[in-house]
Amino acid sequence: MKALNQLFWSSRPVSWINTAFPFGATYLFITHHLDLTFWVGTLFFLIPYNLLMYGINDVFDYESDLR
Repeated sequence: MKALNQLFWSSRPVSWINTAFPFGATYLFITHHLDLTFWVGTLFFLIPYNLLMYGINDVFDYESDLR
């Protein structure tokens, strides 16, 4: 459970809106549909994308983050 908690916070949930909202808003603006692509894309940009983006950042910027 502790590992899941650490994984959750390493994905920086406060920043999720910065990736999911632009995708969702643009998709709705262009298609005017709440279809499966909208939901899958929005969920992707909420959690897995942020885990990957911030996880890689944390690994490569570990030393600079310590300062």
